[in-house]
Amino acid sequence: MNRRKIARCFVAGLLILGLSGVWQLQTKIDQQKKTIRVEQDQLAFRSGNLIKTLSLEYAPFIGAVYWTRVVQYFGEKHRLHQTNFELLWPLLDIATTIDPQLIPAYRFGSTFLSDGPPLGAGHPDLAVRLLERGIKANPEQWRLYQDLGNVYYFDAKDYPKASAAFEEGS
Repeated sequence: MNRRKIARCFVAGLLILGLSGVWQLQTKIDQQKKTIRVEQDQLAFRSGNLIKTLSLEYAPFIGAVYWTRVVQYFGEKHRLHQTNFELLWPLLDIATTIDPQLIPAYRFGSTFLSDGPPLGAGHPDLAVRLLERGIKANPEQWRLYQDLGNVYYFDAKDYPKASAAFEEGS
């Protein structure tokens, strides 16, 4: 064998050995991570107005970042089969205070809030509050009225208010 073939075999062997070592290390890390799992639900700032002021002209971007955090928080709680959604309302409050035109936060956030456990937080009152805020900031968005009517109808079982919301939206 010439030197090139020997060098190639040596490099291939090192590569296989290295990948094997990385795979074993990742397996150990994953096992340790499962045993260490500590859930910490914390917010450094709970004032949407303060965050909006600090974000200057980047408020829509920061609002979208907080909305993304809401979705990640909600999804992680579902993945772990947890039903304590204590940060859901504060995160939605911050996201919609920073960017009042963030329509998905109102629509999907109200669903996250109003659905009963284990699907959601089980707080139709907060969902109504969120949607009313959205309607006040975006009165031309008829789907917010529809969502408000759905929360009243399906979750709060308040049929006259549901009817009024549907009628106002139409």
